[in-house]
Amino acid sequence: MLKMNRRLVLAGISSIPFTASPALANQSFSSSADKIASLPQGKAIGRKTDGILSLKGIPFALPPVGPLRFRAPQPARSWKGLYDAREFGNAPLQANPPANLTARQYLGAEIGEDCLNLNIWAPSAPGNYPVYVWIHGGGNVMGAASQAPADGALFARHGIVCVTIGYRVGVLGFLELGGLLGEEWRGSGNNGLKDITAALQWIQDNIEAVGGDPDRVTIGGESAGGKNIISLLTASQAHGLFARAIVQSGAETIHSRETADNIALAAGLRLCENGQKPSDILTLPAQQILSLQKTVQSSFDRPFPFRAIVDGDFLPQSPIAAIRDGASADVPLLIGTNRDESILFRDRNLVGQPIAQKELANLDADIARPVFEKYKQAYPELSAEALRV
Repeated sequence: MLKMNRRLVLAGISSIPFTASPALANQSFSSSADKIASLPQGKAIGRKTDGILSLKGIPFALPPVGPLRFRAPQPARSWKGLYDAREFGNAPLQANPPANLTARQYLGAEIGEDCLNLNIWAPSAPGNYPVYVWIHGGGNVMGAASQAPADGALFARHGIVCVTIGYRVGVLGFLELGGLLGEEWRGSGNNGLKDITAALQWIQDNIEAVGGDPDRVTIGGESAGGKNIISLLTASQAHGLFARAIVQSGAETIHSRETADNIALAAGLRLCENGQKPSDILTLPAQQILSLQKTVQSSFDRPFPFRAIVDGDFLPQSPIAAIRDGASADVPLLIGTNRDESILFRDRNLVGQPIAQKELANLDADIARPVFEKYKQAYPELSAEALRV
């Protein structure tokens, strides 16, 4: 089900500052499970359980809807009254969950374009705690900061403030429209990364209010989340917003601007085939955005068309090249892979069959062949079938 974040809708996008729900603002809270936190944006009510304060669905940017669709994130406004931060905000717009699950069952929240929110778990006792920021994976087309594995209570129990952040995925977060709609839209293909950067800036500005140390922020992510971190390590706008990084099963996954423009062209052609104009993408209903996204995914020669882009601005060069040149040399990086992670993506009935080139998501054939040869040299005892890619 697609719906707007109820707390922000109460305010209205145009109010400066906006006002929380009057019913909520005038309500008294006597439950020991409720706790009010004073943030620079305003007061918010969260949950206090077993010495842990949780604040959920806090907006770190304006809703990226209407005229702000495909635009870089804009700073969130303050609010009057009391903000209800006891439930998760929207997960980013994405296809329906698998296995006949509801969005809330699979993602822990409803799905909607108004998704630029974050969640905090912090020790309720005063302190100056290190901060861990989790960036979810999902191929940059799915996932959410509200999913059960992202529960930050365990970190808080061990004296760490944990923050999970939402960002736009798929067409809305990683489709480069500069070549399709004009230079005014150049850079839209990195909006997902800009969302993460905006959340990191919010953390710098606000985390002390819940006992976090802005000088000890570690960002971590898995799969697409880890790949996005590799890009953020070299993005000048993100420099200084985190002190350390952890990348799980992620490396450089990047598009050239030419490739990104071609992907957007495929989206534009599909719109024309449907009797629409390329500019109609700015106002398409959410379900039509998802249908268009499916077309883009099926037309790309690899599974993940939505990835960071060397756009000459946010990312002036490829992350690996930038790191080689010294970018983020001052940021300690822990990087590795999760054991057996690929099991998540393979049909168990097809395990014995060769892996198709398209399934090697980030490797072009010319790159894969030398890797194959290296494996043959390293493991001569294995059969060619066992090594076949």
